[in-house]
Amino acid sequence: MRPLFFGLPLLAAAHAAHAQGGPGVITLDMPPPGGEGLTALQTGGAFPTGATSLYYNPALLVELQGATGSQAHFSRSSWDLMPGNDFGMKQTFTAGAVFLPLAGGLDLGVGFFRNRSDLGESILSDSGTTTEDHETVHGLGLGVRVLGPFSVGVTAKHYESNIGTATAKGWALDAGALYYQPFQPFSAYGVRSLELVSSAGIAWVNNGKSVRYPGGEGSDPLPEALHYSTGASVDLADVVRGAWSWEWTQATHRRADSRDPIQLTYARHLSVLGFGLGWGRLVDPAGGRYETHRSREVAVDLLGYYRVFNRLRKMDWTGSSEVQEMGYPFPTLSVLGISYRFNPRFVIGERRVSNVEGARFGPYTPYFAFSL
Repeated sequence: MRPLFFGLPLLAAAHAAHAQGGPGVITLDMPPPGGEGLTALQTGGAFPTGATSLYYNPALLVELQGATGSQAHFSRSSWDLMPGNDFGMKQTFTAGAVFLPLAGGLDLGVGFFRNRSDLGESILSDSGTTTEDHETVHGLGLGVRVLGPFSVGVTAKHYESNIGTATAKGWALDAGALYYQPFQPFSAYGVRSLELVSSAGIAWVNNGKSVRYPGGEGSDPLPEALHYSTGASVDLADVVRGAWSWEWTQATHRRADSRDPIQLTYARHLSVLGFGLGWGRLVDPAGGRYETHRSREVAVDLLGYYRVFNRLRKMDWTGSSEVQEMGYPFPTLSVLGISYRFNPRFVIGERRVSNVEGARFGPYTPYFAFSL
Protein backbone atom coordinates (compact mmCIF):
# COMPACT_ATOMS: atom_id res chain seq x y z
CA MET A 1 0.00 0.00 0.00
CA ARG A 2 1.81 3.08 -1.22
CA PRO A 3 1.02 6.39 0.55
CA LEU A 4 0.15 9.47 -1.50
CA PHE A 5 0.57 12.83 0.25
CA PHE A 6 -2.06 15.56 0.22
CA GLY A 7 -1.36 18.99 -1.27
CA LEU A 8 2.21 20.21 -1.57
CA PRO A 9 3.79 19.39 1.80
CA LEU A 10 7.34 19.16 0.51
CA LEU A 11 8.80 17.96 3.78
CA ALA A 12 6.51 14.95 3.78
CA ALA A 13 7.18 14.35 0.11
CA ALA A 14 10.82 13.95 0.97
CA HIS A 15 9.92 10.71 2.73
CA ALA A 16 8.19 9.35 -0.34
CA ALA A 17 11.35 10.09 -2.34
CA HIS A 18 13.86 8.20 -0.20
CA ALA A 19 14.74 5.90 -3.06
CA GLN A 20 15.78 8.92 -5.12
CA GLY A 21 18.86 9.57 -2.99
CA GLY A 22 18.00 11.46 0.21
CA PRO A 23 18.60 10.41 3.84
CA GLY A 24 15.79 9.10 6.03
CA VAL A 25 14.15 10.38 9.25
CA ILE A 26 14.34 14.08 8.41
CA THR A 27 13.30 15.10 11.95
CA LEU A 28 16.83 14.13 13.08
CA ASP A 29 18.02 16.99 10.88
CA MET A 30 15.40 19.60 11.85
CA PRO A 31 16.78 22.24 14.28
CA PRO A 32 14.59 23.63 17.06
CA PRO A 33 12.12 26.19 15.66
CA GLY A 34 13.29 28.73 18.23
CA GLY A 35 15.60 29.21 21.19
CA GLU A 36 17.49 31.73 23.24
CA GLY A 37 20.03 34.06 21.65
CA LEU A 38 21.87 32.58 18.71
CA THR A 39 19.91 29.31 18.76
CA ALA A 40 16.86 31.29 17.59
CA LEU A 41 18.92 32.02 14.48
CA GLN A 42 19.83 28.35 13.91
CA THR A 43 23.48 29.00 14.81
CA GLY A 44 23.81 27.32 18.17
CA GLY A 45 26.94 25.18 18.00
CA ALA A 46 29.43 27.58 19.58
CA PHE A 47 27.55 29.19 22.49
CA PRO A 48 25.56 27.69 25.37
CA THR A 49 22.28 29.57 25.68
CA GLY A 50 19.88 27.09 27.29
CA ALA A 51 18.32 23.66 26.96
CA THR A 52 18.12 23.87 23.15
CA SER A 53 21.94 23.84 23.03
CA LEU A 54 21.85 20.06 23.42
CA TYR A 55 20.53 19.70 19.87
CA TYR A 56 23.64 21.39 18.44
CA ASN A 57 26.42 20.00 20.65
CA PRO A 58 26.16 18.05 23.94
CA ALA A 59 29.47 19.51 25.13
CA LEU A 60 27.72 22.89 25.50
CA LEU A 61 25.82 21.60 28.55
CA VAL A 62 28.91 22.09 30.74
CA GLU A 63 28.96 25.87 30.14
CA LEU A 64 25.29 26.64 30.81
CA GLN A 65 25.77 28.24 34.23
CA GLY A 66 28.78 30.30 33.17
CA ALA A 67 26.92 31.69 30.18
CA THR A 68 23.48 32.29 31.71
CA GLY A 69 23.90 32.31 35.50
CA SER A 70 21.31 29.50 35.81
CA GLN A 71 21.80 25.78 36.30
CA ALA A 72 18.39 24.29 35.41
CA HIS A 73 16.85 25.09 32.02
CA PHE A 74 13.64 24.37 30.13
CA SER A 75 12.69 25.49 26.61
CA ARG A 76 9.84 24.99 24.16
CA SER A 77 9.17 26.23 20.64
CA SER A 78 6.81 25.31 17.82
CA TRP A 79 5.99 26.38 14.30
CA ASP A 80 3.69 25.63 11.40
CA LEU A 81 5.71 23.99 8.64
CA MET A 82 3.23 25.10 5.98
CA PRO A 83 1.74 28.42 7.15
CA GLY A 84 -1.40 29.47 5.35
CA ASN A 85 -2.26 25.88 4.41
CA ASP A 86 -4.44 23.42 6.27
CA PHE A 87 -2.09 20.44 5.98
CA GLY A 88 -1.59 19.93 9.74
CA MET A 89 2.20 20.09 9.38
CA LYS A 90 3.92 21.25 12.56
CA GLN A 91 7.21 20.88 14.43
CA THR A 92 7.44 21.10 18.23
CA PHE A 93 10.67 21.04 20.21
CA THR A 94 10.83 20.63 24.00
CA ALA A 95 14.06 20.42 25.99
CA GLY A 96 15.44 20.49 29.53
CA ALA A 97 18.97 20.58 30.94
CA VAL A 98 20.83 20.94 34.24
CA PHE A 99 24.43 21.81 35.09
CA LEU A 100 25.92 19.86 38.02
CA PRO A 101 29.21 20.99 39.61
CA LEU A 102 30.13 17.93 41.68
CA ALA A 103 32.50 17.61 44.60
CA GLY A 104 36.08 17.09 43.52
CA GLY A 105 35.91 19.60 40.69
CA LEU A 106 33.95 17.43 38.24
CA ASP A 107 31.55 19.48 36.08
CA LEU A 108 28.68 17.67 34.38
CA GLY A 109 25.79 18.76 32.19
CA VAL A 110 22.76 16.54 31.58
CA GLY A 111 19.94 17.26 29.15
CA PHE A 112 17.05 15.81 27.19
CA PHE A 113 14.88 16.86 24.26
CA ARG A 114 11.84 15.76 22.30
CA ASN A 115 11.62 16.79 18.66
CA ARG A 116 8.32 15.95 16.95
CA SER A 117 7.24 16.62 13.38
CA ASP A 118 3.63 16.22 12.26
CA LEU A 119 3.94 15.77 8.51
CA GLY A 120 0.31 15.97 7.46
CA GLU A 121 -1.98 13.31 6.05
CA SER A 122 -1.43 10.67 3.41
CA ILE A 123 -3.95 8.48 1.65
CA LEU A 124 -3.28 4.83 0.88
CA SER A 125 -3.72 4.30 -2.84
CA ASP A 126 -5.30 0.85 -2.68
CA SER A 127 -7.65 1.23 0.31
CA GLY A 128 -8.38 4.97 0.30
CA THR A 129 -7.83 5.21 4.06
CA THR A 130 -6.09 8.24 5.56
CA THR A 131 -3.14 8.22 7.97
CA GLU A 132 -1.48 10.91 10.05
CA ASP A 133 2.26 10.90 9.30
CA HIS A 134 4.66 11.92 12.03
CA GLU A 135 8.16 11.46 13.41
CA THR A 136 9.46 11.78 16.98
CA VAL A 137 13.04 11.94 18.20
CA HIS A 138 13.97 11.67 21.89
CA GLY A 139 17.48 12.64 22.95
CA LEU A 140 19.42 12.20 26.22
CA GLY A 141 22.77 13.96 26.45
CA LEU A 142 25.75 14.23 28.80
CA GLY A 143 28.55 16.78 28.80
CA VAL A 144 31.79 16.61 30.84
CA ARG A 145 34.51 19.18 31.40
CA VAL A 146 37.82 17.59 30.45
CA LEU A 147 40.26 20.34 31.38
CA GLY A 148 39.74 24.08 31.80
CA PRO A 149 38.00 25.42 28.70
CA PHE A 150 37.71 21.99 27.02
CA SER A 151 34.58 19.85 27.23
CA VAL A 152 33.19 16.78 25.47
CA GLY A 153 29.73 15.26 25.27
CA VAL A 154 27.53 12.55 23.77
CA THR A 155 23.80 12.30 23.00
CA ALA A 156 21.85 9.09 22.47
CA LYS A 157 18.77 9.60 20.28
CA HIS A 158 15.86 7.26 19.67
CA TYR A 159 13.65 7.93 16.67
CA GLU A 160 10.30 6.67 15.45
CA SER A 161 9.08 7.46 11.96
CA ASN A 162 5.49 6.72 10.91
CA ILE A 163 4.76 7.17 7.20
CA GLY A 164 1.55 5.66 5.85
CA THR A 165 1.24 2.24 7.47
CA ALA A 166 5.01 1.82 7.77
CA THR A 167 6.87 2.44 11.03
CA ALA A 168 10.64 2.56 11.46
CA LYS A 169 12.47 2.79 14.79
CA GLY A 170 16.12 3.03 15.69
CA TRP A 171 18.98 4.79 17.45
CA ALA A 172 21.44 7.50 16.55
CA LEU A 173 24.41 8.99 18.37
CA ASP A 174 25.90 12.50 18.53
CA ALA A 175 29.40 13.27 19.79
CA GLY A 176 30.79 16.76 20.35
CA ALA A 177 33.72 18.75 21.69
CA LEU A 178 33.94 22.39 22.75
CA TYR A 179 36.56 25.04 23.53
CA TYR A 180 34.98 27.89 25.53
CA GLN A 181 37.27 30.54 27.03
CA PRO A 182 36.13 33.72 28.84
CA PHE A 183 38.77 36.38 29.52
CA GLN A 184 39.02 40.01 30.64
CA PRO A 185 41.37 41.86 28.25
CA PHE A 186 41.80 44.95 30.44
CA SER A 187 42.05 43.35 33.87
CA ALA A 188 45.69 44.49 34.16
CA TYR A 189 44.39 48.05 34.13
CA GLY A 190 41.76 47.41 36.79
CA VAL A 191 38.85 47.05 34.34
CA ARG A 192 37.11 43.74 34.92
CA SER A 193 33.64 44.69 33.73
CA LEU A 194 34.46 43.88 30.09
CA GLU A 195 34.46 40.15 29.41
CA LEU A 196 35.12 38.50 26.07
CA VAL A 197 34.55 34.87 25.12
CA SER A 198 36.12 32.92 22.29
CA SER A 199 34.52 29.62 21.41
CA ALA A 200 34.84 26.78 18.92
CA GLY A 201 33.01 23.48 18.67
CA ILE A 202 32.69 20.38 16.55
CA ALA A 203 29.84 17.85 16.53
CA TRP A 204 29.41 14.63 14.56
CA VAL A 205 25.67 14.00 14.57
CA ASN A 206 23.19 11.27 13.61
CA ASN A 207 25.55 8.33 13.54
CA GLY A 208 23.59 5.10 13.27
CA LYS A 209 22.43 2.22 11.15
CA SER A 210 20.43 2.90 8.01
CA VAL A 211 16.67 3.08 8.43
CA ARG A 212 14.42 0.55 6.73
CA TYR A 213 10.64 0.78 6.45
CA PRO A 214 8.74 -2.55 6.41
CA GLY A 215 7.63 -3.37 2.89
CA GLY A 216 9.99 -0.83 1.37
CA GLU A 217 12.79 -1.46 -1.08
CA GLY A 218 16.30 -0.99 0.27
CA SER A 219 17.29 1.26 3.16
CA ASP A 220 18.07 4.93 3.70
CA PRO A 221 20.99 6.41 5.66
CA LEU A 222 20.41 8.69 8.61
CA PRO A 223 21.27 12.38 7.97
CA GLU A 224 24.78 12.02 9.38
CA ALA A 225 26.81 15.26 9.28
CA LEU A 226 29.74 17.17 10.74
CA HIS A 227 29.12 20.61 12.26
CA TYR A 228 31.97 23.07 12.76
CA SER A 229 31.23 26.15 14.87
CA THR A 230 33.13 29.21 16.04
CA GLY A 231 32.29 32.57 17.49
CA ALA A 232 32.95 35.40 19.91
CA SER A 233 30.93 37.33 22.46
CA VAL A 234 31.30 40.48 24.56
CA ASP A 235 29.69 41.44 27.88
CA LEU A 236 30.00 45.06 29.01
CA ALA A 237 29.15 45.76 32.66
CA ASP A 238 26.21 43.28 32.61
CA VAL A 239 24.27 45.80 30.51
CA VAL A 240 25.25 45.20 26.89
CA ARG A 241 25.85 41.75 25.42
CA GLY A 242 26.77 40.90 21.86
CA ALA A 243 27.55 37.58 20.16
CA TRP A 244 28.66 36.52 16.69
CA SER A 245 28.77 32.96 15.40
CA TRP A 246 29.51 30.99 12.24
CA GLU A 247 28.63 27.35 11.55
CA TRP A 248 29.58 25.04 8.68
CA THR A 249 27.72 21.79 8.04
CA GLN A 250 29.00 18.98 5.86
CA ALA A 251 26.85 15.90 5.15
CA THR A 252 28.77 12.64 5.70
CA HIS A 253 26.12 9.95 5.09
CA ARG A 254 26.68 7.43 2.29
CA ARG A 255 24.53 9.30 -0.21
CA ALA A 256 26.25 12.64 0.34
CA ASP A 257 28.39 14.04 -2.45
CA SER A 258 31.74 15.34 -1.18
CA ARG A 259 31.74 17.82 -4.08
CA ASP A 260 28.62 19.57 -2.80
CA PRO A 261 29.21 23.01 -1.25
CA ILE A 262 29.11 23.16 2.54
CA GLN A 263 26.07 24.71 4.23
CA LEU A 264 26.92 27.96 6.03
CA THR A 265 24.98 29.64 8.84
CA TYR A 266 26.14 32.88 10.44
CA ALA A 267 24.44 35.18 12.93
CA ARG A 268 24.81 38.07 15.34
CA HIS A 269 22.79 38.93 18.44
CA LEU A 270 22.75 42.11 20.54
CA SER A 271 20.91 42.71 23.81
CA VAL A 272 20.65 45.64 26.22
CA LEU A 273 19.32 44.88 29.71
CA GLY A 274 17.69 41.72 28.36
CA PHE A 275 16.04 43.25 25.29
CA GLY A 276 17.60 41.44 22.34
CA LEU A 277 17.62 41.58 18.55
CA GLY A 278 19.21 39.00 16.26
CA TRP A 279 19.96 38.58 12.58
CA GLY A 280 21.16 35.45 10.80
CA ARG A 281 21.67 34.01 7.35
CA LEU A 282 21.53 30.42 6.09
CA VAL A 283 23.21 29.60 2.78
CA ASP A 284 22.70 26.06 1.50
CA PRO A 285 23.44 25.80 -2.23
CA ALA A 286 23.18 21.99 -2.26
CA GLY A 287 19.72 22.04 -0.67
CA GLY A 288 18.53 25.14 -2.54
CA ARG A 289 17.88 27.09 0.68
CA TYR A 290 18.74 30.77 1.15
CA GLU A 291 17.14 32.24 4.26
CA THR A 292 17.29 35.33 6.42
CA HIS A 293 16.43 34.84 10.09
CA ARG A 294 15.47 37.65 12.47
CA SER A 295 14.68 37.38 16.17
CA ARG A 296 13.33 39.53 18.98
CA GLU A 297 13.33 38.48 22.62
CA VAL A 298 13.05 39.70 26.19
CA ALA A 299 15.07 38.02 28.95
CA VAL A 300 14.14 38.72 32.58
CA ASP A 301 17.24 37.66 34.54
CA LEU A 302 17.17 38.15 38.34
CA LEU A 303 20.92 37.74 38.85
CA GLY A 304 21.72 39.97 35.88
CA TYR A 305 19.43 42.73 37.13
CA TYR A 306 20.88 42.40 40.64
CA ARG A 307 24.38 42.98 39.28
CA VAL A 308 23.26 46.10 37.42
CA PHE A 309 21.44 47.36 40.54
CA ASN A 310 24.65 47.05 42.57
CA ARG A 311 26.66 48.82 39.88
CA LEU A 312 24.22 51.72 39.97
CA ARG A 313 24.12 51.79 43.76
CA LYS A 314 27.91 51.80 44.09
CA MET A 315 28.64 53.49 40.75
CA ASP A 316 31.03 50.65 40.01
CA TRP A 317 31.42 50.25 36.25
CA THR A 318 34.85 48.63 36.29
CA GLY A 319 34.47 45.79 38.81
CA SER A 320 33.82 42.21 37.79
CA SER A 321 30.35 40.67 37.68
CA GLU A 322 31.26 38.36 40.58
CA VAL A 323 31.89 41.37 42.85
CA GLN A 324 28.38 42.67 42.11
CA GLU A 325 26.84 39.42 43.38
CA MET A 326 27.59 40.22 47.04
CA GLY A 327 24.33 40.01 48.99
CA TYR A 328 22.44 38.11 46.27
CA PRO A 329 19.29 36.75 47.99
CA PHE A 330 19.82 33.15 46.80
CA PRO A 331 23.08 31.81 48.26
CA THR A 332 24.90 28.78 46.88
CA LEU A 333 23.71 25.57 48.51
CA SER A 334 25.37 22.18 48.60
CA VAL A 335 23.28 19.01 48.58
CA LEU A 336 24.92 15.58 48.38
CA GLY A 337 28.09 17.15 47.09
CA ILE A 338 26.31 19.16 44.36
CA SER A 339 26.52 22.97 44.49
CA TYR A 340 23.43 24.87 43.38
CA ARG A 341 22.42 28.52 43.24
CA PHE A 342 18.99 29.64 42.06
CA ASN A 343 18.72 32.28 39.35
CA PRO A 344 15.13 32.66 38.11
CA ARG A 345 15.27 33.65 34.46
CA PHE A 346 12.51 33.85 31.84
CA VAL A 347 12.92 34.40 28.10
CA ILE A 348 10.18 34.95 25.53
CA GLY A 349 10.76 35.76 21.89
CA GLU A 350 9.96 35.21 18.24
CA ARG A 351 11.82 34.36 15.06
CA ARG A 352 10.86 35.25 11.51
CA VAL A 353 12.18 33.62 8.35
CA SER A 354 12.23 35.59 5.09
CA ASN A 355 13.69 35.32 1.58
CA VAL A 356 12.95 31.61 1.64
CA GLU A 357 13.96 29.65 -1.44
CA GLY A 358 13.53 25.90 -1.55
CA ALA A 359 11.45 23.40 0.39
CA ARG A 360 11.23 25.05 3.79
CA PHE A 361 8.41 27.11 5.19
CA GLY A 362 7.51 28.71 8.51
CA PRO A 363 8.07 32.47 8.61
CA TYR A 364 7.01 32.95 12.25
CA THR A 365 8.09 31.07 15.37
CA PRO A 366 7.27 31.95 19.01
CA TYR A 367 9.49 30.48 21.73
CA PHE A 368 10.01 30.65 25.46
CA ALA A 369 12.52 29.39 28.01
CA PHE A 370 12.61 29.22 31.78
CA SER A 371 15.67 28.73 33.99
CA LEU A 372 16.45 28.41 37.69
